Formats: sequence, C-alpha cells, structure tokens
Amino acid sequence: DYSYYTDVREDEITGIAERFITETKRDNLPDAIIYRDTASLPFSDILAERFNNVVMESAGSFTFDATSVVQYSPDYVIFVLSEDSMDTAFGIK
Repeated sequence: DYSYYTDVREDEITGIAERFITETKRDNLPDAIIYRDTASLPFSDILAERFNNVVMESAGSFTFDATSVVQYSPDYVIFVLSEDSMDTAFGIK
C-alpha cells in the first residue's frame, strides 16, 4: 500500500502519482518519457532529476502515446514496472 506516500485513492490519483514534467535545464543530459506503476513512486522524483527534461506519466498509465513522443522528442521512452503491474501493462488476464 503506497497510499501513505502518494495519496493514491481508488477514485483519483494525486501527489507524485500524477503526471508531471520536469525541466532541469541541464542540456548535457538526455530527455525521457517515463511510464511507471505505483511501486516506482518513491523514486519517481529522483529518477526525474537524472534527465534534462522528463515527462512522468500518471502512475498506472501504460498506454504508449505517440503524440507525446512527437511533442517532446525524448531520447528515451522508459517503462518502470513491478511484478504486480505486468498484467495491466501487457494486457494479460
């Protein structure tokens, strides 16, 4: 249960679990779009600091968005998944 850290509720996603964009203004670092699950929330902000510009998609949102890739031109598209999210991310039932 990550709700203590993230304030994730069944009906809404708040706090660090929401989609956010960081711009560190360090052009020597790569840009990225990161899709993540709730298990990665404790280190999401730390991961975002390691890039120049990063789009952190909402926790649990694993739908690849080509529009974001065109808009942000990232060097990397990263999926951070725990074992618990494999079924959701890959549509396995």
